[in-house]
Amino acid sequence: MLDSFSRRRLLFNTAKAAGAGMLAGSGCLGAAFLRTASAAEVKDAGKTAALAAKARIDAAREVHGAMESFRFDDLEVLGLFDSAGEFPASLLPDAAAHPEWLAYMPSNVYPSIVKTYVIRCGERIALVDAGNGRAKKGRMLENLAAAGISPDKVTDVLLTHLHGDHIGGLLENGRAVFPKAVLRLSAPEYEAWIEKGTESAPAAVELARRTMAAYGERVAQFRFGDEVFPKVCAEACTGHTSGHARFDVATGASPSAGLTIAGDFLHIQPLQSRYPDCSTRYDVHSASAAQTRSALLQDLAQSGRLVAGMHFDFVGRVTALDAGFAVTPMK
Repeated sequence: MLDSFSRRRLLFNTAKAAGAGMLAGSGCLGAAFLRTASAAEVKDAGKTAALAAKARIDAAREVHGAMESFRFDDLEVLGLFDSAGEFPASLLPDAAAHPEWLAYMPSNVYPSIVKTYVIRCGERIALVDAGNGRAKKGRMLENLAAAGISPDKVTDVLLTHLHGDHIGGLLENGRAVFPKAVLRLSAPEYEAWIEKGTESAPAAVELARRTMAAYGERVAQFRFGDEVFPKVCAEACTGHTSGHARFDVATGASPSAGLTIAGDFLHIQPLQSRYPDCSTRYDVHSASAAQTRSALLQDLAQSGRLVAGMHFDFVGRVTALDAGFAVTPMK
């Protein structure tokens, strides 16, 4: 495992090396290239994007503690590696009709990562999503401890939504992992999963309900637009699920300042930013998810805010292209 200095050097050098040529350090297809490239060049660049993502994810596996760290005035934000895997091409319902999509998926897969975030403000510590959990080889708790944070120090858990790779780390042996934390999720998400139970397969709904029951009175519902933690505002990011939320960190600063933690609005980041109408089978409401993607990418391109996702292998900024968008790592 790596110390803090070695971690940053490894991730920087990996991004730099992976970005040679057309990718220019981003792991994404650059705006100038996309405007003029042939189909064959796009396919080659898509393959390079996937290889760049895999290199960064492999580097993140070696990190002990936070793989990313940021400061916004009195807020500290840490990104934690939880687990990794692959997204298969079968996740794309219309892939056969879109060979340009498959350019990003050599061997019909794209490397995936699961991350969580920590936001610290004074004595309060929020965890944003909780990963897969140790039963599924999630390393969130291991990396949280390496960052100097024990579960009893976490005061808030902010949930983008209730899929298993976002709440799996909240329970162990049926008990709450965070004994003092308040779970915060949107009212529409709670209604769809807990009250109606119609949002996903029965096993997924049952996990969500067991999780809410374990935290009991320490479950709080918010409305979109609420400040859910100091200088952190929850906003609608619906479509992936009925009540999917994003968290805008360092609200109240200039429009270009701060960070948006956008959960699962993108899964295959370079593909879906370039083609926002591309939804996956994970999206409960695919048309709404596509609309949300396009609108949020446009907003982020205009504002210049940083953006993070639970399946992004880097934190970056959005650039508008002639068609679609690109996300490139922050400098």
